Amino acid sequence: MGNEEHHSAVDPVTRELISTSASAIAKFNTEDYGGCNRRWAMHYVFGYKEPHTKSQETGVLVHSQIEHFLKSGQDVLGPIAAAGKHLLTTPGHDLLVEWGMNNTPKPPPVNGKEVHWFPPHESLLRIAGVPVIGFIDTVNPRGTYTDARGVTVADPPGTVEVNDNKTTGNLANAKKGESLIRTTQMTTYALWTIERFPLATGVRLSHTNFQTSKGTGATKETALISLAIIAARKVELTATVEQMKRVAKVTTWKDVPPNLSACSAFKNKYSGGCPYLTECFKGDPFQQMQIKHGSSHGGTNTMALTDKIR
Repeated sequence: MGNEEHHSAVDPVTRELISTSASAIAKFNTEDYGGCNRRWAMHYVFGYKEPHTKSQETGVLVHSQIEHFLKSGQDVLGPIAAAGKHLLTTPGHDLLVEWGMNNTPKPPPVNGKEVHWFPPHESLLRIAGVPVIGFIDTVNPRGTYTDARGVTVADPPGTVEVNDNKTTGNLANAKKGESLIRTTQMTTYALWTIERFPLATGVRLSHTNFQTSKGTGATKETALISLAIIAARKVELTATVEQMKRVAKVTTWKDVPPNLSACSAFKNKYSGGCPYLTECFKGDPFQQMQIKHGSSHGGTNTMALTDKIR
């Protein structure tokens, strides 16, 4: 989660992409589940709002409890977070917890409310010249990690672990081990990590997953990513951010191709999928009906972004 608020900043006059985040890049990237160029443009460029859901509120609560535990050692974990306590690394001041990608900790709450504050477009990491900002749940430089059994295991020397805590209604939907290497969010965190720890020999990418409905439970998925793969993924993500920069300059979101396979992504009892579905296909009720009933299997849109936007 990383408390990024899926942040991207576009200058309202020049339409330059001033900053972005790992989550925002993932939301744009059609290689990621739910990624859609048009949805990204509607939200970040044209200011369409996205509703907050109950599942997001639960996620924020679980994250805040884990943050307090890892920073202080005080067990304030509620039932959802407590189910995965054995999978969390041992608390300590050597951990970077809710750590800003500008290399500073998250600011403390004000009047009991969490502050979503970002230094103005500063970061250790730039992709395609754009600062990548936000907060990472946990960076563990100890050279050990907690495995899926809850056992502390030694990593190869020079390995740094990056962990992202995930809440889900069904643990069966959690991403598995090696698939983390292909996720935009975790790869972006890996890129930041080797900037922060230049002597790192590799990065361990981890998801700690917490079930939020139909009982509680937790799993951990983890994979090592080599420096060579990180470098290759940076080339791919650079191309993605270059596309984002072009999309930021369009005059209407209708010029941005949608990813039809993303229309019903994350659909559950709290969310009907993409919040822009009705607006996106206004005047095309047949397409709306097809998507709502799961009949559209278009994959990514057949028209490439480079064909649409020059």
